[in-house]
Amino acid sequence: MKNCIPLLILLCHVTYMHAQVHARQIITTHASQHTFSLPEVIYVDQQDDWLVKKAAELLRADMLAVTGRAPEIVHRLDGRPYVLIGTVRGGFGKDSVGWGDGGDGVDTVRVSGKWEALRRDRIAGLDTAGLGGKWEAFRITVSPGKVVILGSDKRGAAYGALELSKQLGVSPWYWWADVPIKKKEKVFVQEGRYDFGPPSVQYRGIFINDEAPAFSGWTHEKFGGFNHHVYEKIFELLLRLRGNYLWPAMWGNAFNDDDRLNPVLADKWGIVMGTSHHEPMLRAQTEWKRYGQGAWDYVANDSVLRAFWREGIVAMAKHESIVTIGMRGDGDLPMSRETATDLLERIVRDQRSIISEVTGKPAAETPQLWALYKEVQDYYDSGMRVPDDVTLLLCDDNWGNIRRFPDPVMPKRKGGYGVYYHFDYVGDPRNYKWVNTNNLARVWEQLHLAKMYGVDKIWIVNVGDLKPMELPIVFFMDYAWSAEPEDTLPDYYKQFAEENFGEGLDERMAEGNVRGGMKEEDYSRRIAKGNSRGGMEEGTKTGADSSKQSGFSFMNSARDIGDYLRQYSEMAARRKPELLDESSYTLKKYKEVVAEWEELVKKVRLQPYSDAYFELVQFPVEAMYNLHKLYYAVALYKSNRVQNKAWADSARSYYMRDSLLTVAYHQVAGGKWNHMMDQTHIGYTGWQQPPVNKMPDLAGPYKRPVVPKIYKQISATGYVTKHGDWVHIKGIGKFGDGITSFANSGTFSDSIIYHSAGTVARYEFEASGNTNIYLNFSPTLNFTHGDGLWFGVSIDGAKELATTINAHDDNKELWSKWVSDNIIKVKLSYTFKPGKHEIVYSQYSPGYCFTKY
Repeated sequence: MKNCIPLLILLCHVTYMHAQVHARQIITTHASQHTFSLPEVIYVDQQDDWLVKKAAELLRADMLAVTGRAPEIVHRLDGRPYVLIGTVRGGFGKDSVGWGDGGDGVDTVRVSGKWEALRRDRIAGLDTAGLGGKWEAFRITVSPGKVVILGSDKRGAAYGALELSKQLGVSPWYWWADVPIKKKEKVFVQEGRYDFGPPSVQYRGIFINDEAPAFSGWTHEKFGGFNHHVYEKIFELLLRLRGNYLWPAMWGNAFNDDDRLNPVLADKWGIVMGTSHHEPMLRAQTEWKRYGQGAWDYVANDSVLRAFWREGIVAMAKHESIVTIGMRGDGDLPMSRETATDLLERIVRDQRSIISEVTGKPAAETPQLWALYKEVQDYYDSGMRVPDDVTLLLCDDNWGNIRRFPDPVMPKRKGGYGVYYHFDYVGDPRNYKWVNTNNLARVWEQLHLAKMYGVDKIWIVNVGDLKPMELPIVFFMDYAWSAEPEDTLPDYYKQFAEENFGEGLDERMAEGNVRGGMKEEDYSRRIAKGNSRGGMEEGTKTGADSSKQSGFSFMNSARDIGDYLRQYSEMAARRKPELLDESSYTLKKYKEVVAEWEELVKKVRLQPYSDAYFELVQFPVEAMYNLHKLYYAVALYKSNRVQNKAWADSARSYYMRDSLLTVAYHQVAGGKWNHMMDQTHIGYTGWQQPPVNKMPDLAGPYKRPVVPKIYKQISATGYVTKHGDWVHIKGIGKFGDGITSFANSGTFSDSIIYHSAGTVARYEFEASGNTNIYLNFSPTLNFTHGDGLWFGVSIDGAKELATTINAHDDNKELWSKWVSDNIIKVKLSYTFKPGKHEIVYSQYSPGYCFTKY
């Protein structure tokens, strides 16, 4: 028998957030020599953009929620201390030529009903130097009696006002996650000048997708459908997260057609609208189902399709939009195998002709993207090209692994590159839609690579129903805003916890606004009693349950909660819950995994309860813990039906508790989120979701997992010596930490793409006889379009063996196993003499990670 040594060298990325983790603090509750009371007058010019005036209204409402005092909004300065919100001419807007590549750069600001030169009121804090001509940048200047918020454009001004709101303690998720707002009797601002932006990525957005049954059921009950009432909630959230781009829900929905106010209000809110990768020319797929005539076939029906597409560009009018071009099969399907590249290029030419004809200007002046999604990337790899002003939207494999990056030695495109990423997916090898299962370390690694390769025009992420994905959405948006390396990921989790329930949590508990932690037996009582808060009132800015539960002493801090979120993110990402069954782990490993979840859930239950805490922390932890216990109970019962009869009843109990958890979620905040957890997740037999959850089959045979016997494990961080630019990242692996290097030289045409001589790590172990060494990687794809990503291994000083990890990522069966298991295994076989030996590992290519099994 061969011994098996899994080499756990986890290569990943360790540089992180910049501005968000260590935000510059403007608001404080402590008076000092350099602080001033926050003025209670908000000035905004009457002639400024609707969004700037809306931002003033939002800031006013937030100040009222925090201080209990409503500031007055004025349109003329009268000598009282003020907060001024304005825009600097020269920012990029919808009237700019092209993609916002320029601007007049004039440092002027709108004050008192007209544009006036900066020099006329420099002493009042209207310092616009360096703001003109920038994209979405803003400056907040604090001086005695004055807080001046200047944006380089309307979104920059809105971001500035909402930055003040955030620092006041109003979470972007105050409505979407019921995050309570702590009252503050006194609020001060700290003297100084604070600059923000421009963002690292120009267009930063989300895609509401795969929205049935959860989001669709919820919005139909609460808002009557996908109308402007629900979209205004989304627009506001995007602005508070410093986003600017949206692909709307499209499962049976049509943004422009369902409610004519949808596109009008999107433009007022400053949200750039687009359509998904298979919906060209700003027409929803559902619109073709409603109004299309004939086949979705450009050879047989080109004139009808051109007329259909023309209507999309006409409806765009002057609204800020990014037009998807190209064509896929109807309903997110590939085109036929016979589709020729020249036909697709003809389609693009015809679409651009329509754009030019309708807008009356060259097509290059209307933002466009071509999404290299699924089979479309094959067309690109085969030589299909689009004009240089079109953004190439690179895509992941729907499982968080980006498929292609631009060759760094190729000329830059005028339209640049973007990325379409997934936090949620419907398709092979299995849907994953229920709860958040995204490890932020892995998300960071892929986004860091995107930034490293110059992919910074558009970042758009599929967030499914939005609601379960709060944490990764915030991370995605923050990193898109400021993708500069600094700090550590645990600090980011702590920041999220502080912003949403950290500050003053113990004080709120003393005030009776937070209940004690929820034990497992409390669910039936909670379901019976419901929750005291109403759900959908406009303008409500509180998320805490007002009822009391005695007998609890506060134990946990924001750092503790951040650590719970970190542990959850790492553990939930190991295997999607929709892929779990009794054979996912051996009985021994299942026991260990369940014990980890049990330890986490015990700590989570010690935290004081609030609606926000239940939605963001407790529910996902409880739900995943319960699901693992369900399948572990099934495995125990099937492994020995005679001795383990009781485990069958336990499995049924855990299955029932899953539904009770769903009911508890739907009861939160007075039923505000009813239907939001309707997504089925138990009983899959293929990639598509089951119509209802189904109890696992207890009568069937036990699918015992087959795994090699492990004699020794070597951790990535357990090296004896190392040399080169290695960095250590926590939690990137399936069960551990990792190391990586970012050596960067060469081109994608090289067989060994990036050879960084001297980037090595040396490990020692004992072995004898015939031995298999398993090097375990995360499922990174061959993003170079070459012959894979490479590494080298030398055993006991022998010649280094160069090996690729993913040359065959186009093999669907192999890829399915990689993403399902969240691991790529490379096996090397050796024969050892008894005793101590060494492995020297060298990284040749950047952008891949070893992961622990």
